[in-house]
Amino acid sequence: MTIIQTVRNAAIAATMALPVFGDGLTIGKKGPTNLQLQNVTTHNVEKKSTSTNTAIKYWDKNKWAIVSQPYVWNKNKEGTGDLTILGGPRGDHGTLHYNSFAGMTVPTGKIGSDKPTVRAGVLATKTFLDNKCEVDVALQGNFPLDNAPNSYKTSIVVGGNLSKTWKAGVGYRNIHVNGENKGTAIGVVRKLFPNVKGKPHAEFRVNQGIYGGSIAQMLLRWNF
Repeated sequence: MTIIQTVRNAAIAATMALPVFGDGLTIGKKGPTNLQLQNVTTHNVEKKSTSTNTAIKYWDKNKWAIVSQPYVWNKNKEGTGDLTILGGPRGDHGTLHYNSFAGMTVPTGKIGSDKPTVRAGVLATKTFLDNKCEVDVALQGNFPLDNAPNSYKTSIVVGGNLSKTWKAGVGYRNIHVNGENKGTAIGVVRKLFPNVKGKPHAEFRVNQGIYGGSIAQMLLRWNF
């Protein structure tokens, strides 16, 4: 495999993993129950490719863990992506909440990297005005165990409650790879379903690249 192919595959794997790790609202808080099923569908408008990432999350007061498995469709390839397993300490300190993580993406998929990628970071939420407003920050490092370059992601989203069942936010994400920065503006709308057994909710995100490129995401979560 050439270095170009390796870098391309690592970039695909990193892109598929990104929806699981932040960029939304309330990313540092524990879910209302200890177990959550999440599905993230991502569509790249320019590349006309779609992926779906299914994840199981576990939280308690002091720790959390996540296992995620993507599947990808595009005009050239279709198949499973690489499995990601993460976990780490978490905490709630007044109006500051965080989920830290470390782990790796392992090369189990038909579409992905040939070697593991180590991942580490933290997701944090700070609420204000009796939880009506919030700031969400995500920091993540990706470290492929081959010749592909390391990448680093930072994002911030500012949002708040529109009603008891709707939230909205805007923000910015930057991905730094091999000396190049790629900035993306983020828009988030979140719908809660408090009267439905299981406490599900949905999020819709639009990521618009500063220099072009648009990605739309739909997130569905179910708390057990």
